[in-house]
Amino acid sequence: MNIKLNKIINEELERVINQPFGVEPDDLIFKQQIVNSSFFNYDNFSKNYDVDVIQSNIFITWHIAFLINANSIIKFEPKIDKVEGLYRVDFRDKQTDELVQQTDKNISDLPWKFDIVDAILHIGEGLYIEELNFDFSKNICSVSFFEA
Repeated sequence: MNIKLNKIINEELERVINQPFGVEPDDLIFKQQIVNSSFFNYDNFSKNYDVDVIQSNIFITWHIAFLINANSIIKFEPKIDKVEGLYRVDFRDKQTDELVQQTDKNISDLPWKFDIVDAILHIGEGLYIEELNFDFSKNICSVSFFEA
């Protein structure tokens, strides 16, 4: 009976020790500038003009989160904290394509959800965001990391 009790205690101790938990270190927070992101489905800005976004200067703040246990890193995941910055909206005459107005808008005025498109960290290589694609119809920003 003593052997069974020791076995049960050891199994429970091993289970508790190997219980995964999340880690999001404060020193793994990054702020990166992305110039000229892609913008889609912004037609609702105007019904009277053709609208185009051709210029932007966006700052994205992101960090790294880990799921770990006593033996290993189970999962590595970049998480997006926020986007800030300006994008320029051009309003053009539908008939002549003449530029009628330009307006700078703040990207953080809208509540964005973030979709991370593959973030792979290779040994000896860097990890940084390569591209942002903003979809105004769904308020989703797709974030693409550079593939080394």
